Amino acid sequence: MPFQSQQPSLFDEIFEVTKTEDAARQFLLQNGVLQTTYRCSCSGTMTLHPCAATKSQDLYIFKCSESGCKKTKSIRSGSYLQGSNLPFATIVRLLYCPRTLR
Repeated sequence: MPFQSQQPSLFDEIFEVTKTEDAARQFLLQNGVLQTTYRCSCSGTMTLHPCAATKSQDLYIFKCSESGCKKTKSIRSGSYLQGSNLPFATIVRLLYCPRTLR
């Protein structure tokens, strides 16, 4: 019988955090790939808020906290994921799967 490690492999961990888009988004936020706040052009602080799928495929956007300012930005703004339409789970798999093949 082959030896099986009790610790999950990197592949198992990546599989776990990419089961859902929400889990993948949380993983990217926790690891600093996505920002938790963003600076608005009015100098206010933008924070993450849930939104409808019709507004953003990511289900979260940055909204300015300054009264009177209604600006919003994509959760991908300011990251190297800006401009990408790939789902977060796919991005995590692309970033980490080559490491699991070593």
